[in-house]
Amino acid sequence: MPGERTIIVLPTYDERENVAALLTAVRAVVPDADVLVVDDNSPDGTGAVVEETAAELGQIKLLRRPGKQGLGSAYRQGFAIAFDEGYDVIVSMDVDFSHDPAVLPELLRLIDAGADAVIGSRYVPGGATVDWPWHRRVLSRWGNRYTSLVLGLQVRDCTSGYRAYRADALARITPSTTAAEGYAFLTELVRRLVRARCRVMETPIVFADRRLGRSKMSGRIVVESMVLVTRWAIRDAVAHLEAALGSVAYNLGFHTAPHEHSGEYHWHVHLWPNLVTQAGFERGTGVLINVMPPEIAAETLRAVRAPA
Repeated sequence: MPGERTIIVLPTYDERENVAALLTAVRAVVPDADVLVVDDNSPDGTGAVVEETAAELGQIKLLRRPGKQGLGSAYRQGFAIAFDEGYDVIVSMDVDFSHDPAVLPELLRLIDAGADAVIGSRYVPGGATVDWPWHRRVLSRWGNRYTSLVLGLQVRDCTSGYRAYRADALARITPSTTAAEGYAFLTELVRRLVRARCRVMETPIVFADRRLGRSKMSGRIVVESMVLVTRWAIRDAVAHLEAALGSVAYNLGFHTAPHEHSGEYHWHVHLWPNLVTQAGFERGTGVLINVMPPEIAAETLRAVRAPA
């Protein structure tokens, strides 16, 4: 929209070979946008190249950090600066040309059209990944399908870092309170946006593997992402179950104490409000599974232990 201020946040670590060309390309397609480079004290001198390019092009800021702190941390700090300086639209992207700067106007157009967040997606019609080995393509595609399915996101590319956000929508999900690093951080933002009922759109991109420099992807990052996604899915499932049950849930217990009159064994099913979950095995009494307040659970256990 006219009069809105846009900033592009670029995390860097050892990107000397790419950063000047990327900044020049960004300036050519979105000349009015500001750029914030968040550099983790790159040993290859990336920061110095950014300063030289900033002096030439203008509207480029450099945040030097003391050491390598991770992708999520870089974005959290960059987003905080964007919020403090009153930007209306915030863009995230990679510096290695895997994200084509030519797509930037389309991301911004969709924000202008009413989206709260726009994801440059490899997995919508028209999107693609090139120059990747087959096993990396399979891992990425199926990892994203798993993530979208178990978290109920209806987003096809949860780990793409090429995005535009309306700043007020991003601020609403408080990125500063996220904990994940790597690609899990990107998934965590999508999860929060969807839960906050923000309008998330995807637009196709062709993701090209880097031509210069070394990839920061590692097995640890992949494992972290899958573990966190599974943990969030379990947490969400428990929350949805509690919401569906409201103030009532089921307590199912059985024990070996006979009925006081007939001497027969009985199954007991109870309903209790305001639940917590407890499970235990009591010697001589069988199994008791309680979904109830602790004080009620304690009373029930005492009753089960009591002689007939």
